[in-house]
Amino acid sequence: MAAPVSESVATQLSDAASEGPAALLNALDAAISANPALVGTPDSAASLADAAARPVLTFRGNNLPVYRSIVARIADAAPPAVRAAVAEAATRAVSAVVALEPPPSLPSARVSEGAEEGAPATTGATGALGDSQQPPQVRRQRTLGYDVGSFVLYPELLVAGYWDDNIFATPTNERIDRVAVFAPTLYLNSDWDKHALNFEVGTDVVRYEDFSSENSIDYDLSGEGRYDIDDDTEVFGGLAYGRDHEDRDSPDDVNGLEPTIYRNTTAYLGAYHAFAGISVRGGIDVDRLDFDDTPAAAVVFNNDDRDRTRYSVGGRLSYALTDVIQPFVQGTVDIRTYDTAVDDFGFDRDSTGVRVMSGMTARITGKLSAEAAVGYMRRDYDDILLEDFSEMAFSGSVYWRPIPSTVLSGWTDRTIEETTLIGSPGYVLSSYGAEVEYQIIRNLFATLRASYAESDFESSTRTDRETSLGGGIRYLINSNYFVGADYRYQKRDSENSAADYVRNQIFIRFGVQY
Repeated sequence: MAAPVSESVATQLSDAASEGPAALLNALDAAISANPALVGTPDSAASLADAAARPVLTFRGNNLPVYRSIVARIADAAPPAVRAAVAEAATRAVSAVVALEPPPSLPSARVSEGAEEGAPATTGATGALGDSQQPPQVRRQRTLGYDVGSFVLYPELLVAGYWDDNIFATPTNERIDRVAVFAPTLYLNSDWDKHALNFEVGTDVVRYEDFSSENSIDYDLSGEGRYDIDDDTEVFGGLAYGRDHEDRDSPDDVNGLEPTIYRNTTAYLGAYHAFAGISVRGGIDVDRLDFDDTPAAAVVFNNDDRDRTRYSVGGRLSYALTDVIQPFVQGTVDIRTYDTAVDDFGFDRDSTGVRVMSGMTARITGKLSAEAAVGYMRRDYDDILLEDFSEMAFSGSVYWRPIPSTVLSGWTDRTIEETTLIGSPGYVLSSYGAEVEYQIIRNLFATLRASYAESDFESSTRTDRETSLGGGIRYLINSNYFVGADYRYQKRDSENSAADYVRNQIFIRFGVQY
């Protein structure tokens, strides 16, 4: 690995990242302007690219345009004689950071039914409470992507195989199978000086060797845009549609002859404004879930009573108390309406929920960032037979890079989720996780992961406790190709013994991006 850039430059970039991708890219330009030697050689450019890309790991949403803009700006500023070598070195360095992002789960879970209670679900970086992660895009020399008018097309492909020793997630009579996954994705991103318009389309084709009933073809397509009114004000919105299936370990799985298929449609619109150290973000969201019926041995399970629409409105107010500390308050209100007046068991599951929290974000050094919040959440149901309930809400995340080759991260969250369990209005999901990523050598990375989740079903004696442990390695062949291997262990202990299971999975992956 090349020697890292100075601590002052790394801190400058990390601190700028706390204000978002545009500020990070502006800080990168300023650092290059102040010291052109940073992009004078491939080694120095690789170090700068690494320092600029590391803070992006703390961003939420689609970070791909941010990573690519870092490479483009470094390559554009390099001397013509070494520009190609600098571009290649910067691409390798950024790709190494991207390798630290969690790999996609297999089979895919593109659309999750259990979203944060009351929070607008989004397809990318935006939303009522999220940060807009799309930076201003500038047309520059590229090492990846294809120009399509004023847009850039980025194709990617993931090919994987995995072994699963309990594909149905059952407590006994486990079934083993080998699975192949083919997952192409296309990104089309605007290449403009201001504003942004980005599209994504992808599919996961999953094929089981022995149990073809589990085969699936999932897909999603989305588009999101941002209009920059000025440097401090923006309006953003998006649309998304996806077809997915419930995994066999879902607490709502009906044990049919095949997995339950569902479709998710989301639309959102929001705005952001900053002034005098204060930033305000707000938005509205509409989220639609539509489930197919599930065939069983002698009957067809009706899932029409699960079809529903969620309407949400939320906002977040932050204040830059110091360069390090930023307290905030945020809140969301949502209404969930089901298509049917009552479900198959006679319950009206329409409800209204609220979630309010206060917290703080902190960037203690150029290597450490954290956010923590605590508050209150409540859900009220139209049916008097379903008990209203409230709980303490919390969320948190931490990112720490103690040395250039190591990243430690952690997170926690508590939400209220929907359920089909008879007599239970919903469940409180408390989840915790941690991850360690280590760069062994220049192009070889290792990752360890652990998570724990507890699902406490209201008005029921059932509580599920789920543990997941895993790790893997990833090798970057070059800026276009990578190979990797992962292992995952999952275990669920439940008061309902029929829901218990232990599962081991081994993955082999090969990825391509251009």
